[in-house]
Amino acid sequence: MRADVAATWRERQIRFPILAALLALCGANVATPVISLLVADITGAEHTEALAGVAFFAMALASAAAALLVGRLVNRLGYRGLLRVTAPLATVIYLGLWAAPGYPALVALLGALGGVQGLQVPALNALIASRASRERAGAIFGVVSSVNSIAFSGGPFLGGALARAFGLRAVFPV
Repeated sequence: MRADVAATWRERQIRFPILAALLALCGANVATPVISLLVADITGAEHTEALAGVAFFAMALASAAAALLVGRLVNRLGYRGLLRVTAPLATVIYLGLWAAPGYPALVALLGALGGVQGLQVPALNALIASRASRERAGAIFGVVSSVNSIAFSGGPFLGGALARAFGLRAVFPV
């Protein structure tokens, strides 16, 4: 198993998309633990469960819708071209979330972030698949799956630690 991971990591054409997938997935998951708290802070409402649910739903719905467009956009821009557009866009959205003045802006920006992720994650997976040899595909996607698990668990942990140390909005510019 260690040999498979090491061999996968030595493949230069695979290393970048795997790191990009880690950053893309970790980025959104960093915000997960603070969204409900931020909704309460922004709205001043006592019971914000439904409002937070709407914010998460906007993110998920936009992600699902964007994922349906990946094929067309990759055909026009290529994998790298799509990633060159979505990475800076995600940065702008995170900065917008950091400064979101109210609940409607927060929901709209989370929806935009979901849309960007709905483009990035499938494009990165397809890029990895296009670069993986048939013989190494199982080992490579095992590493990709491990990276996804790290992002889904490490992101919220990092977000909670950042929010505790620097405030709720500190998770966004990271």
